[in-house]
Amino acid sequence: MDTLLSHRNPPGPTGFLWMAAGVRLLGGDELTDARIAVLVSWILMAAGILFGAQYSRFPQLWHGALLVTLVFPHALEATATVLTEGPSLLFAVLGALAWIEFACGPKVTPRLFALGMFGGLSMGLAVTCRQFYLALLSGKSTRDGHFP
Repeated sequence: MDTLLSHRNPPGPTGFLWMAAGVRLLGGDELTDARIAVLVSWILMAAGILFGAQYSRFPQLWHGALLVTLVFPHALEATATVLTEGPSLLFAVLGALAWIEFACGPKVTPRLFALGMFGGLSMGLAVTCRQFYLALLSGKSTRDGHFP
């Protein structure tokens, strides 16, 4: 139990920049505005998934991601306590889904290449929000759980 309690996964700056931008744009109470910014990230993720599913070859995958996001019990806690999971999940989920579309394409077109670039950039932003998303960038891990 002490090992779990001592574990700290430091957030990166991007999630805080997201919330600071929300506070700056809304200009009201800082805590309320930061919570609204986090809520907006969840709304943008849901909208992005619904929009992307329309143009996807695998709409069931996108709809499944939305379903998991909607029933994820951590979503309300993360929004209420102003955690960086909202922005990080926005970038991680949309980036991973875009990357899957890119990787499964039969032929690389300029549109598909742009989608792959968006996916990679988005996953990079997810890593700068929460560093445990480094697992997105590694295709494998070693048996002891460390990344090569």
